[in-house]
Amino acid sequence: MAEIDIERLNQVELEFGGVRFETYYTRYFGTSTRLFGRVNGEWVEMLRFDDFVDVPHYHAPADDDNAIMVNVAETGEPMTFFLDIIETKLSDRLPTIGFGDVLPSIDQDRVRANLELVRYAMNSVLPQGFSRVPGQCLQDADQERGQTRKETFAKAMADMAAEKAAAQAAAQPA
Repeated sequence: MAEIDIERLNQVELEFGGVRFETYYTRYFGTSTRLFGRVNGEWVEMLRFDDFVDVPHYHAPADDDNAIMVNVAETGEPMTFFLDIIETKLSDRLPTIGFGDVLPSIDQDRVRANLELVRYAMNSVLPQGFSRVPGQCLQDADQERGQTRKETFAKAMADMAAEKAAAQAAAQPA
């Protein structure tokens, strides 16, 4: 599967209420926030929120290649949407993505009480030039970074199309 090389910068790790968060800036794109819970004593990534410029999305479960796009017109600011899932919907979401057994180990009240730390981390990892505009996607004023972002996405899309075409050709009977 074609992938975009995502370098983790300015990473912040937080742990409270039986949940671990990793938040970092991904060169050119925006922030990623990963949510982990304990499965058989080991930290396992359950959800990933990618608050990328113009393409906010999340993965549920985190290892799913299919991104769930966030419709900003319907949900408002993506970061607020993501934090609302953590604050009010974990008990509904985790069982549907295969992590219902983790729920008893999560202190949801403690998670709620510390959620502002996650919000702060999601903002603090961004370099100069990025900004949050209420009700909109993450913004980036750096034109050079924006051009690199467009080129990187275009290459990834072309690579995925080529892989799909090759797989279809290989599946055709000789």
